[in-house]
Amino acid sequence: VATDEPELNSVCFIGNPDKIRENAVRLLAENGFPVDVYGHGWNKTSLLKHAKVGIHDAIDGIEFWKKIRRYRVQLNIFRTHNAGSHNMRSFEIPAGGGIQLAPYSPEHTFFFEEGKEIFLYRNQDELLKLAKRLLENSKEQAEAIRQAAVKRSLESGYTYKDRALTVFKTFERMLINEQG
Repeated sequence: VATDEPELNSVCFIGNPDKIRENAVRLLAENGFPVDVYGHGWNKTSLLKHAKVGIHDAIDGIEFWKKIRRYRVQLNIFRTHNAGSHNMRSFEIPAGGGIQLAPYSPEHTFFFEEGKEIFLYRNQDELLKLAKRLLENSKEQAEAIRQAAVKRSLESGYTYKDRALTVFKTFERMLINEQG
């Protein structure tokens, strides 16, 4: 989704807070990175009055897709049950033309090329270094990353329809194996 709004050279997180997410946002903000968060409950966190954190209501529909594209960096922070795996943001961010900064997981490297289509951090230091690097990229470098991520998403069948079909086929195989 293209947006006629100018790019914001800052970090964005779309989702509801938990301690892991709050700590990651705090780490970025305390190290000078501007971070906007969108979701239910951020206004009840200790980040409410942090000068580098913008707290916004939850978004959906076309506004969700516009925000994915508008910010230079889209942060993906797993919930505990997704550790080592992926979540739907793993696919939504690149499909929407966002530049994804996410936790390292083997599945992320299976789906996307690290350092080209997705940027993965293994610890807090890497999170900070990658955020800095991505925010310092030129507009041309950022656009190349966006295009590579969108291309991978489309060519690899990472749409909701394709992901649902994958789940359906997996369940179908499980049922056949169970019956046979």
